Amino acid sequence: MLKKIIIAMLVLAVAIPLATAASVEPTYFPSWTPPPGGPEEECKLADSCGEYAYKIEPWNETTGANGTYTHAGTGNTITITNSNGTYFDWESDDPVCTVIVKAATSANVYSYGAAYNDTGLVPPSTNAISHVTFCFNSDFEIPEFPTVALPIAAILGLAFIFTRRRNE
Repeated sequence: MLKKIIIAMLVLAVAIPLATAASVEPTYFPSWTPPPGGPEEECKLADSCGEYAYKIEPWNETTGANGTYTHAGTGNTITITNSNGTYFDWESDDPVCTVIVKAATSANVYSYGAAYNDTGLVPPSTNAISHVTFCFNSDFEIPEFPTVALPIAAILGLAFIFTRRRNE
């Protein structure tokens, strides 16, 4: 029984960090016209859970938009790396709900629960990226590992104790 508990705890120790990985399949929109009002309205069009938005525009067709961008209202920093006209990776200090990658008249919308990075985002067509909009929240936090692991370990420990007492 103790071996089963140890194995379960090891599986949780490996699985919980993997659950924070952010790579998702995009939703394709063949006709994407951002509404007037700025990036916040574009996030609403994408049905994003993000409270704030940041739009990176223009996107250079050959060199992309590598760099660090800071949202003035929240101080959230978004970093773009490995970008060219048709590919990029990103990181954010605050959790991102949605990333909208626009090219010509279409868009790929990447929807996350709450992600801090992703790699390999692309536009929906062979056209170069025209702009990218990040929809994010500034007050949502993913629990740290001990916050999740300690209650689980306590429950497993209690189950072990009760099972052992029942067998005596």
